[in-house]
Amino acid sequence: MRGYKHRFLSWQKVRVLPPGLQSLVARTLSDNDYIHNFIQSSLLMNGYGCKSDHHKALEYLRRAGESGHAIGTAYMYRLHVSCGVDDIPGWDTRKKLSDAAKIGSRAAMNDLQDLDPQMALTAKKWLAFTAGGVGSDWYDRVNMLHGLTQADLMNDAKFLAQAQAAEDVNSFRVNQRGDTLLHFAAACGREVSIVTLIKQFSANVEVTNNAGDTPLICACRSGHGRIVAYFLKLCNANTKVVTHNGETPAHWLIQFDDSGAELLAKDLLSQGANVNSQTNIRISHSTFPGTVDCDFQVPGTPLSWAVHDNKLNAVRALLSNGADPQVAMLEGRSALEWAAHYHHHECLGIMIAHIERLHEQDASNDNRNDKRFALRYGPLVSAAIKAADKFSMILRNGKEYLHRLHSTLDLLREKITMITFSKQIDWVNQSFLYYAVSNGYDEVVEYMLKNNWLDQKIDEKNGDFQRTPLLEAVRWNRRSMVDLLIEHGADVYACATNPYQPSETGWTALHVLAEEGHNDDEALELASYLISLGVRVDSRSTREASGAWTQGAVVGSAKVATSNLSTGDANDLAQDAAPAPTMIGANGLAQAVSDSPSIDVAGRSTTKDTIQSTTYVASKSASDKTAVDVIKGGSGPSIEAADGFAMVAEDGPTTKADTQSPSIPAKETGTRSFSTEDVISSSLHSFKLSSPSELKSQSPQSSFTTTEVPLSVALRYNSFRFATRLIFLGASPNALSLSASLFSTPHPTTILGHIITTNARYSRDRLSFLLSHPGIDFIVEPTRGLTALHRAAMAEDGVRFIDTDRAVERHEFDDGTNEEITRILLGRWGNSKEMGALTRDGQTALMLATEHGNVGVVRALLDAGADRTMQDDVGRTAKDIARALRSEVAERIRRLLEEA
Repeated sequence: MRGYKHRFLSWQKVRVLPPGLQSLVARTLSDNDYIHNFIQSSLLMNGYGCKSDHHKALEYLRRAGESGHAIGTAYMYRLHVSCGVDDIPGWDTRKKLSDAAKIGSRAAMNDLQDLDPQMALTAKKWLAFTAGGVGSDWYDRVNMLHGLTQADLMNDAKFLAQAQAAEDVNSFRVNQRGDTLLHFAAACGREVSIVTLIKQFSANVEVTNNAGDTPLICACRSGHGRIVAYFLKLCNANTKVVTHNGETPAHWLIQFDDSGAELLAKDLLSQGANVNSQTNIRISHSTFPGTVDCDFQVPGTPLSWAVHDNKLNAVRALLSNGADPQVAMLEGRSALEWAAHYHHHECLGIMIAHIERLHEQDASNDNRNDKRFALRYGPLVSAAIKAADKFSMILRNGKEYLHRLHSTLDLLREKITMITFSKQIDWVNQSFLYYAVSNGYDEVVEYMLKNNWLDQKIDEKNGDFQRTPLLEAVRWNRRSMVDLLIEHGADVYACATNPYQPSETGWTALHVLAEEGHNDDEALELASYLISLGVRVDSRSTREASGAWTQGAVVGSAKVATSNLSTGDANDLAQDAAPAPTMIGANGLAQAVSDSPSIDVAGRSTTKDTIQSTTYVASKSASDKTAVDVIKGGSGPSIEAADGFAMVAEDGPTTKADTQSPSIPAKETGTRSFSTEDVISSSLHSFKLSSPSELKSQSPQSSFTTTEVPLSVALRYNSFRFATRLIFLGASPNALSLSASLFSTPHPTTILGHIITTNARYSRDRLSFLLSHPGIDFIVEPTRGLTALHRAAMAEDGVRFIDTDRAVERHEFDDGTNEEITRILLGRWGNSKEMGALTRDGQTALMLATEHGNVGVVRALLDAGADRTMQDDVGRTAKDIARALRSEVAERIRRLLEEA
């Protein structure tokens, strides 16, 4: 994918991105770009960044192929057949495969061989006699010199005439690659021309072109056995020749059939060829783009090349002539590991058996009778698992991908029955099961669990963040894998460490899901499912709180029981996670509305009488306005929300609810609109309220957590649909905690308070989401009685970095962002009583802003009409505080106060 400044993004690069970034890529790819279409196909096939959908994956693949995407075209048939689709509408499968095979697609050639052997034979001849054996364009007209054409040189008479006209056949070059006439004849199978050149014109069989190829290598690469035999036996050609990129004649044994490979290997080795010689770069040579590992050879030995092409006889011949299957290649893997990677289980079995025989024959080995000591199996298991994303497996092995995966794992499982592995994979603290889960390798996870293999510690914690396989499946938002792990006994209540505070281990499955920014329907359904199993929506999970609970919720199509808990457990759970009074909007959002703090005439926080058993039910009226009714009484009928959730409304007469605080009058003008994304459809609805105090904020909670709650995490990533679902399922928007993200506060603070102290740019949307909630608390830090305006006025005071426990310094705090946040808060709490609210120490927001030298907040408060004449408990006004500070900033604030 071409990006900013011509950067590229391929489907392979998307595979290694974390879930959140995969989701971002999946959402932003263009439907009208064929390169994007191929990436979309891979993501949908693997379920990376989106829900797995084979039907859509094939649809995008067809778009790519129909627009000329070479890889999409070559793999079209293979991917369709592997997904159970034999007929591709409007697609000439045989011709497309033949065309791709002729320019070097190995996969297309193999598929054509299965589908139409005769067409495959024609394509193979084309490669051998026209395209250098590999689908190259070396002899295309644009690459030929002196006006020559390949057709001319394929005519023996014209070839002879050209040889006669050349001043020196060993220096005359026919193309830009630097091939001589002898190179051309060897690559294109011109036996008569070769004999003529050598006998009549003394052509040198050791002459090299620009790439370092000799005619022998050209003949091997094109698979011309008779010419190779002629060079070896009659011309004594050098078998030790190595090209600039490391190719040798032995590397090209893969171009010969089984019997030819065995004979050629014997001849090459008898004349001194080095079977352990390695290439130094990836090699393709074909016109077909060699970007998929099936379509290029990795740096390696002739044995690793034979493994790549699954050439069993070539593997046997090389092993019998001294090839070492355990020697590490340039990219760090051995031929053994590559066999496991490609899931070429036959090659893997042949090499393992060979190593075991050598192990038994080693008289110096004290453990020669124990085959477990013959080789290390950990890297093989690792390689087999790492290559197991579905899309890649199909590209490599077509419709046999699942059989080859299972056969490879069966072989390894049999060999390591009596071997115990450490928990590390590639020097990372991860089990094999965890690694498979973390990369979305569903088929591997299913195999392990079904066969009870390498899954003995299903709840073992892995990696830096100590996540279990289940938590990792949740992180990837893969419901099917979550179900599978739970079915096999995984602990849904397991917790990971807080990624921002490793010493804190209260990161639940909901935290993990929210941290990746998931916001789609699948994430919402998974959150509902986890909560139905007992994961607590506002605090860490506990086994004591096991059992399903919701307030009449329907998860998917299955009804979740109201409670499977004892009375005591249910009450404890509801206290932390599900406030009973609820406001239910027309969009299916349930909002908590319970005991509200009011503010006394001095502005201090007080309590008020509880509004008991009240549920606010918003419904759309005929005039398309949202009416708010209050229903009092006992339990009553359920109301079906837009997303299919059933919500319980309470019976009782409809009355006008007077929830206004006695000490804060309603604003004189206007109405306030409450907007949020619908849980499923994302459509916007509004609550029309006559004043911000008509519906009271929730009482400060008596309990709090040290780590932030999942709702806070979701809001940090602007996952508003996910946040809406959490609130509907009982999350409190006023939950208290001591930390959020990278920062901590000295006292328990609400989510809104943490957003203010974090002071992040572009936080307007998450502030608006919370401020539009009718139950949001004005008090954000109950301990000191700080309102949202107080906390904004205090700037960085009391805020510390979690990792180092270092206080945030003023120069690290963005005053401009702080002022912007304050103005947003004033949009909700901007009347004189709210701006004049006092902390428990008797200070207004204006006084605190002055004391902290917060010019921007002072300016915002004055612009909103804050009373500059109010006095604190010792009789000081904001102006008095500024005058006492005697600093340049204080002087600026004093002038602002005087001008106001």
